Amino acid sequence: MKQYKFKVKNEYNNYLKKILENIDESNYIWKIDEDGVYDLKGEFLFENDKYDNNTFQKIINQEIYYTVSIDLKLFNNDHVKKNHDSYILNLIIIDNEFVEIFTKSEKILNQILNNISKHNLEQK
Repeated sequence: MKQYKFKVKNEYNNYLKKILENIDESNYIWKIDEDGVYDLKGEFLFENDKYDNNTFQKIINQEIYYTVSIDLKLFNNDHVKKNHDSYILNLIIIDNEFVEIFTKSEKILNQILNNISKHNLEQK
C-alpha cells in the first residue's frame, strides 16, 4: 500500500476533479463512506454513497464545490462483486485541507502526483 499526504487551500474549488483527473475507467465504482462536500447552495454534492464511474465523473467535474471532508474509495467493479474490502484507492480529506491518499496502484499514485503538480495543489 502506497501513501501520500498533502495540504490544499481551504476554499471553494473542484479539488476532487483535479486530484482524480485521468483516473477514469469504465469499470470503476466509487464508494463514499463519509461525505461533507457541498455545492454553492450549501446542499450535499453527493446524494448517494455509491456511483458508477461515468456518474461520479459528471458530479466531480462541476465548476466549484466545498470539500469539508470525504472518505472516498475506488473499486474495480469485478472486485465489488467479490470483496468490498479490496479497494484500489482511498482518498480522505479532513478539515477542509488535509488530504491523504492510499493506493495499491503505482500507476494511480503517479497520476495523482502528476495532477497535484500540474494544478499546483500542494500547500506548504
